[in-house]
Amino acid sequence: MVKNAWSADPGGHSADLRFFSRSYDPRQELVEAEEAPKQPLHEDGFPLRIKLEQKKVPPSVLMGQCRRSPLTGEVILHVDPAYPNFQVVDLAGRDWLPRNRLFLEKDEYLFRPVPLMYRTWLYQSFFLNPSGLGKASDLDYVVRQALDAWCMDILIWDHRWSPVMAYAFIMFLSSLTLDGTIIAMACAIGLLTCAFAVSCNTARIYQRERWLSLPFRFAFLCYILIFFPMATVLEAIGSTLLFLLVSTEIILGDCYFFPSYRFHCRYNILRSLGCRVYVCERDGAVGMPAVVSRTPDKMPHQIVQLPKWTTQNHLIVELEGLMVELRPMRKEDWSKAAQEFGETQDPITFVSLPLCEYDGPEMQDSSDGEEDHLPKKMARGAVRGSTHLETLRAFRQAREIYGGNEQLDWMIQAKLHLIGIHPLKSLVGLLPHHELIFDRSLTDGSSEPAFANLRHIEDATDPAAVSPVHGVVHAISQKELASLDSSEAPLYERVQMPVQVNTSDGPQEVQAWTYVGHGGSTQEHEEPLHANEGRFWACPGFGC
Repeated sequence: MVKNAWSADPGGHSADLRFFSRSYDPRQELVEAEEAPKQPLHEDGFPLRIKLEQKKVPPSVLMGQCRRSPLTGEVILHVDPAYPNFQVVDLAGRDWLPRNRLFLEKDEYLFRPVPLMYRTWLYQSFFLNPSGLGKASDLDYVVRQALDAWCMDILIWDHRWSPVMAYAFIMFLSSLTLDGTIIAMACAIGLLTCAFAVSCNTARIYQRERWLSLPFRFAFLCYILIFFPMATVLEAIGSTLLFLLVSTEIILGDCYFFPSYRFHCRYNILRSLGCRVYVCERDGAVGMPAVVSRTPDKMPHQIVQLPKWTTQNHLIVELEGLMVELRPMRKEDWSKAAQEFGETQDPITFVSLPLCEYDGPEMQDSSDGEEDHLPKKMARGAVRGSTHLETLRAFRQAREIYGGNEQLDWMIQAKLHLIGIHPLKSLVGLLPHHELIFDRSLTDGSSEPAFANLRHIEDATDPAAVSPVHGVVHAISQKELASLDSSEAPLYERVQMPVQVNTSDGPQEVQAWTYVGHGGSTQEHEEPLHANEGRFWACPGFGC
């Protein structure tokens, strides 16, 4: 298969084409591609090292984006695309976190955010429609007002859904009774509950909606029970179904208020720590810790500044319009994060709040030196803005920005994928009797000149003649070759050269395409690359 691929006609349209790209050490790339290092695993079977990426929270992008559905009672947050989706909160204000989970599990400054959706809706409602300014010295008046509201913060079946959801079916079902009074009452109560649902959908009176319509709904149930139409089989069936549906709505809606009332609570602010972080004490919801299997969290004293932390205490933060409870990251949480990272390879995102100064042990992660630091903003901008794969940047500037061969290889691979080059096969190749030169005449007048070029060596005694240009020979399609032509134009032109490759049958010489500057290099502008420069520059090729 390899032999057939490399013996194809380079001018054909249906066969694989050979393309030679120049680089510093192609063998290293091929070995890494075939023998990818195995990622170390934690004792739970998930990756030991995970990547964490810091996110910035833009100010006030969520304010006014939280709504409560008047029908279901569910709070809906219309998240702005600028607001990050974060999984960890760092209260030490750090810009980076170690990758090793053994260090992360011991870090006391990392917390798991638990959104309080109803508190968020209450906070935004009170903020946008303030009833008073509070005390002049109370800078946390709106937060205090939202936390002091009596509501339920856990997600269970509750009574907050509107009766109009059931009466949408009751109105149609009442027609089976063939009783004009029952039909009229069902329609009237349905419209009444709809009006109550809309008018009571505010932060101050949303809990009164069911109580306001309960007398009318209970009277309707009694009327059905007293005047039970059953003159015909259809009336009997309709009356029975109607009675069951009306009574079920009252039981699941109004009567369920009593078992769910034990989960209602309010929070009293004990201490404001700064950065909108508050130490609170819960008033009510005595049975909540048992239901959610919550044990007292191990909170660091330097953060909460309390002598004793119990299940009644909570650490709550307001993050630009979002009310969030902070709970310490446990081993189980890091295990889930590692599982997600192992499946998606997406970084675990965190938000930093400079609440306190980190005074823990200096965690020197051995993996930090090996971390695949992707280029920063300047590097990614260079990749996106690079016009020529044969340059990607002057090698001197690239060395200064990226600091080594790995980052330049990353840029080359990114550029390849960007223009849709996916080689079918790759082999190590050598281009004899040529040398890599630094040609400053290759420029299109833009801010990014092209520098790399090839020069044929006529003199066999030239030291460069015995040191061929290293590279990789790729099998690509005619369409991909056309994409390369477009990428390298107008500074480079495609030429065919004899390239030595190592196949399963031994060394062979094949004709492969590569790119050189138009018309060759001008002697007055060209400079041979020194050994170290040529090794680093990797003459920019494709798939180096």
